[in-house]
Amino acid sequence: MSYISRILSNPIEYLKGVGPAKAELLKKELGIHSFRDLLEHFPYRHIDKTTVTLIREIDPAADYI
Repeated sequence: MSYISRILSNPIEYLKGVGPAKAELLKKELGIHSFRDLLEHFPYRHIDKTTVTLIREIDPAADYI
């Protein structure tokens, strides 16, 4: 097994900032168990939180957070 393959097969909880609690959530909700799984994960939707909409500009037919 090559060095890169060993790194990519590491469990996700060893990634800095993840830890056991977040790793369990990633495994349960998204099926992400390893570094490779995380790199190959492509979300099916994205919510843009960078745009601020004024109340007077709200469109009733649109989705908002």
